[in-house]
Amino acid sequence: MSYQNNVIIQKTTSVLAILSTISGVASFFVVPFVGAIAALITGYLAKKEIKNSNGSMDGEGFATAGIVMGWINLGISFMACLLIFAIIILFGLFTFRAIR
Repeated sequence: MSYQNNVIIQKTTSVLAILSTISGVASFFVVPFVGAIAALITGYLAKKEIKNSNGSMDGEGFATAGIVMGWINLGISFMACLLIFAIIILFGLFTFRAIR
């Protein structure tokens, strides 16, 4: 007769993955640039932590969501900076012509 060792391993969700998602959401409403950077850093750290946990940690979806929101917010922030810069340049050109 053979016996099997059935051990139930309870997976825990990575705290870094949850922080990544929270930072990603906050980057759209509270702290745009800082939240996006925090979402990216914690998201990538969470993915590494989950990978190295040998199946005892979960939360890869949370980490991925935070990373995606972080990159989207960085893209939006970059585009907004370009728009503001373009408006300043155009305003300066029209002001310079009006003074002449």
